[in-house]
Amino acid sequence: MANTRQARAYAAYILSLAEDAGAIIPARNLISTNTTDFAAFLAGAALIHGKYASEGAPVVMNTLKHPQLLSSNEEFPGFSSYSSKLGMILHVLSEVGISDARQFMTEIAFKLSGLIRNDASVWGTTQSNAWVTYGLASFNQVFPSSEFTSTISFNCSRVWHCIQSPKSCRFLFF
Repeated sequence: MANTRQARAYAAYILSLAEDAGAIIPARNLISTNTTDFAAFLAGAALIHGKYASEGAPVVMNTLKHPQLLSSNEEFPGFSSYSSKLGMILHVLSEVGISDARQFMTEIAFKLSGLIRNDASVWGTTQSNAWVTYGLASFNQVFPSSEFTSTISFNCSRVWHCIQSPKSCRFLFF
């Protein structure tokens, strides 16, 4: 990652997921500049995971309200695409549990559906597909849908089939 501010924020976020107290000081340093960028978003999420939600939640919400975060214009080194960035944002928002962020989560999910490509690559790259799928799966945990069926095929052979309802999920392997 060429952008050291974003790299430090990402590191703080990962440390917070590991419940490492070493995430708190760097996250606080990143938000002390009052910048509303992706680094501030991740630093706020790190504070929430680090049990400092009263400090992190306002930062996350402020960055969401800034159009730069959800636009494709902000440089995001280390990620293959805008879709990857949105998938990660959706996943992070699903995890931190800020109820006021739900409208942004829905907006992001709709944006992602509009970014599907017309070729076989879905969102463009393996990294994009992984982040978007992870983000949408996390979104589904927050906003469970009615019963649905999902099938994954490899070389025209069904390798996984899931029937899910809001109450239970059954996995059937073939």
